[in-house]
Amino acid sequence: MEPSVLKYRLTSTNRLKFIDQTPLSNENIEVMGSHHADMHPDGVHMYIGSTEGNVYVLNINTMNIVKKIPAGKGAGHTYSD
Repeated sequence: MEPSVLKYRLTSTNRLKFIDQTPLSNENIEVMGSHHADMHPDGVHMYIGSTEGNVYVLNINTMNIVKKIPAGKGAGHTYSD
């Protein structure tokens, strides 16, 4: 199993509906995992920290990783202002 970001929508009947999935890496989830994520103020991009030291920038509309930023170990907590 590979680490991924899952996209769900809340329906009008308060149920979660699976929309899409984007793998962060082809690593095994035991080797690499995401930690915390945070939305950019533009409402389109999400920053996802990872245990192996990268920050991924995800476009939530297209569900594509638009950038992978090497940040070093400990980049699990992200914050955008």
